[in-house]
Amino acid sequence: SFNSFKTVTPSEWNGKCEEIEEKKKRLVTVMNELKLSKEEMNALKVKCSKRSKKRARLRRQAERRKKQKEEEVVKEQNINIQIDNWQREMQEEVERAQREENLQKQADAVLWGVTQEKTEAQRQVALLSGLLELRQVRVKRLTAAGNPVSQLQIRTFDTVIERLKKMWTKLLDRCQLEEQVLRGMLLEADIKADPVKTHKRLVLQEWETALFGAVGTSDTTTRGDQLEDIRRSWDQFAVPARTVLSSTVPPGWVLPVPASSDDWLSLHKY
Repeated sequence: SFNSFKTVTPSEWNGKCEEIEEKKKRLVTVMNELKLSKEEMNALKVKCSKRSKKRARLRRQAERRKKQKEEEVVKEQNINIQIDNWQREMQEEVERAQREENLQKQADAVLWGVTQEKTEAQRQVALLSGLLELRQVRVKRLTAAGNPVSQLQIRTFDTVIERLKKMWTKLLDRCQLEEQVLRGMLLEADIKADPVKTHKRLVLQEWETALFGAVGTSDTTTRGDQLEDIRRSWDQFAVPARTVLSSTVPPGWVLPVPASSDDWLSLHKY
């Protein structure tokens, strides 16, 4: 803008002009002393131009190297930030896994305690039921022997037994509920940790429940002939492989062996 220009007085202007003329005279004097020809002057101009270009090139290279160095510093900082973030994420993952493992151990310990309480409650309920049956048998024996037991004693005994059974049954129900909740929590943790393995285990449990009933419901005192009767009832539904609307025999099912003779066939009950 015009505001950037400086106004000078006539005397100052004349002084500047005289200074320029003085420098011009000195330049002419130097040129005369050098006594350069036109060709030499042109060569000198070329050298000066090359020197100027070289300095500009060196300056650009220095600026480019400086910029590259700054970019490398920024890149290194970004890499360090990424490494720090990765290390922090890995540390958090390890801590999370440790917390889940500790929680699962605590849940297993609590489940074990609840299972022990449930087993004890079942034992006490069975024991009280046995005591009640034994008491009834003794009362019948005493009555048959001519020494009847008073109704007050019978009611008192029955009341105490029923009260104890009610207490233990209530504890048993609470333990079963806690066990169900804890098993659900552990199942969710297993599914999250290894869904494929957990799915296979659940499918196997469903097959076992469908074939043999729920866990803990089987009677360990079942005799061999009872198991044979159960298997015989199953075999009644066995049909040839190509029967219409029939289903495949489950894997692992032991197929009945054909009778080797008519005598052996006559012993079959189906």
